[in-house]
Amino acid sequence: MQDVLMGENWEALGRAVRDAREARGGTQAWLSSEADVSRATIQKLERGEPVRPGTLSKVEKVIKWAPGSSRGILDGAVGPIEMKGTRTTGGLAKIPDGELDQAITNAMVATVDNMTAAEIREVARKAVEELRRLGHV
Repeated sequence: MQDVLMGENWEALGRAVRDAREARGGTQAWLSSEADVSRATIQKLERGEPVRPGTLSKVEKVIKWAPGSSRGILDGAVGPIEMKGTRTTGGLAKIPDGELDQAITNAMVATVDNMTAAEIREVARKAVEELRRLGHV
């Protein structure tokens, strides 16, 4: 198969895709239809077998993951960055140090369009680093 990302953690990606689909109450047939890929391809992906990068992009959109979340999981990220689809405003909240990375990531997802998961993670990492340097954390 051409253009397939090989030698990666496809099992983790397959589980994450299945979990995201099920969390939305969708079937494999639903995901297949919405992503415009064959049901056999969805089954293959959820079994942890490699599929084309273009397929991953289509699936990410349907299950509301930030672009590049699949690549992140294949590279060892703990999980995807989910697009919340809402923008929030409000005051500052005290965030425990161990949860700061995720809080920054969530804030970025709620306010930034057109960034990949890898870009969001990198900005969040740099933000935490800077807050620590300044003594805020």
